[in-house]
Amino acid sequence: MQTEWIVIVVLVVIAIYAIVVFNRLIRGRNLVREGWSGIDVQLRRRSDLIPNLVEIVKGYAAHERTLFEDIAAKRTSAMAKASSVSERLRVIGSRTEMPAIYSACDVVVLVSDDIETFPLCFLEAEACGVPVVGLDTGGVRETMIAGETGFVVDSDNLEGMTSTLAALLADRDKRLRMGRAGRQWVKRKLSRDAMVDGYERVLTGGKAAGHSER
Repeated sequence: MQTEWIVIVVLVVIAIYAIVVFNRLIRGRNLVREGWSGIDVQLRRRSDLIPNLVEIVKGYAAHERTLFEDIAAKRTSAMAKASSVSERLRVIGSRTEMPAIYSACDVVVLVSDDIETFPLCFLEAEACGVPVVGLDTGGVRETMIAGETGFVVDSDNLEGMTSTLAALLADRDKRLRMGRAGRQWVKRKLSRDAMVDGYERVLTGGKAAGHSER
């Protein structure tokens, strides 16, 4: 009889222990689920905040862009007024209709004495059929076929720049001829299809054409 009671007590203890362990496991599982649920809620909240954040950044970016454009325009206007040829200079400020502006030019000139890595303004001008003239700095040479679509002048040779521009402005046929050559060169070497072909040659081990190639 005593043995039976001992067995019963042992079984009861085991049952109680099993119930306690089970309850702890259930409580742990619920805590884990609540934790993951909280993470999901926070992720959704942050995801919902992203559009607002994007709009805020856009607003500040637009404000800063306007501010910098105003500063640049005022600086350029002050420099133009201080120039000895101020009566011949006109500062038009920021513009978006660039193809029309390029097409209205006889020549596009870059007189920067700083390093110009790769002046896209020359490529844009040539694409619009306008010849270009720039000082020999940085990657200016890479944006034209010197003598055919534009001219490169030594960076310290302002007299050479003046004489080159004077000669080009006096020769309308030459400007038109160089403008057509520039447009054809940009289309042949720098169009989207040409860029895709160049990347393909690089990736397949072929020789990619450089910008200075004709």
